Amino acid sequence: VFCDIDDSHRQKSPASIIDKIRRSQAKKGKLGGPEPERYDLDNFAMKMTDLARFRIVCNFLSDVDKVAEAIRTSEELTNAFNIKQESSIFLRPKNRKSGERSIKFVLELKNQPGLFLEIQVMTQLQEAWDKKDHFLVYEQRRKFPDKDEELFPDFLDAKMFSTAELLFVADDYFEQLRMAREDRKLDEEEK
Repeated sequence: VFCDIDDSHRQKSPASIIDKIRRSQAKKGKLGGPEPERYDLDNFAMKMTDLARFRIVCNFLSDVDKVAEAIRTSEELTNAFNIKQESSIFLRPKNRKSGERSIKFVLELKNQPGLFLEIQVMTQLQEAWDKKDHFLVYEQRRKFPDKDEELFPDFLDAKMFSTAELLFVADDYFEQLRMAREDRKLDEEEK
């Protein structure tokens, strides 16, 4: 299987939208950094870029690159949408806000500014991590924001982040095995 499309979370629920608005209002900017994005009931529909979304799940890291390249270079997409890309796949841990590793595209319809679609592209292992993190950490932090230190002490956060790193090491190893196999196959064909 080259990839699978997960569209089970195509849109945010009203409760999730309200929660995201509430969390954005509580965000504090980093010292010397830009003011964080703030949502409210008047602007969320035009500013939240992940109201509609889907995920493309690939077997290998190189498949993620191929799918991302197809999205970036699609004439149909570039004619209809302004496309922004954000990749956390090869970012060092200190440059990521969570363990998630993916390529995210935010597509804004050119003839209707403010109408967005988010596409996430990642490997099977990273999606598996994300599903666990979403259920065990993200949702719990949303429900109990005042108990963050109690429920998620630093050592547990570090373990969750480290788990994502180990899965990336596995992804990278499988990619190397795949490339070695393809190289051997090419050598055999040339003989």
